[in-house]
Amino acid sequence: MPHRANRRAARGAVALLASLVLIAGCTRGGGQSQPAEGAVVQTAAGAVRGLVAPGYRVFNGIPYAAAPVGPLRWAPPAPAPAWQGVREATQPGLRCSQDTRSDPDYGRPVGEDCLNLNVWTPTGATPKNTRPVLVWIHG
Repeated sequence: MPHRANRRAARGAVALLASLVLIAGCTRGGGQSQPAEGAVVQTAAGAVRGLVAPGYRVFNGIPYAAAPVGPLRWAPPAPAPAWQGVREATQPGLRCSQDTRSDPDYGRPVGEDCLNLNVWTPTGATPKNTRPVLVWIHG
């Protein structure tokens, strides 16, 4: 049974990622660069503000599941809680704890609340001009 729940959570994460990529490509401006303060897109859990760079937008640290702490530890993944207002998605989220002896990012913050996505999308992406999606599931 845990495998079925994990598969369901992975499918949910992939669906969230795909919707974020699609939504990010559909932001106001028809693919033009947003102002320097960043691009804001709406997701199922709430609005996120990402960064705009020449040719692409990036949204960092977007949670795809609730933190596996307290009663959620050793339990199937739970959906990420929704948020009010605009969530800043300009910095990567926490990394999951792991062996750091050969880690090139040694020193970057780690923690249990590490179930988050970083999404990059080209500025020209629209529902009619979609791009392939690459999903890397760590672990």
